[in-house]
Amino acid sequence: MLSSHNATAHVYNEEDDEQIKQKIVDEYVQQIEALLQNIKEEVIDRDARN
Repeated sequence: MLSSHNATAHVYNEEDDEQIKQKIVDEYVQQIEALLQNIKEEVIDRDARN
């Protein structure tokens, strides 16, 4: 049983973990920037035109 557990156990890799976290943060920031740009265009720029 111990050998089967060791064969399927995930080995923690700190570098992989950091890359995954950075990818999530980058995607999150991109989506927030897109949302803010959309708000600017729909609310602020529209008000400036009127």
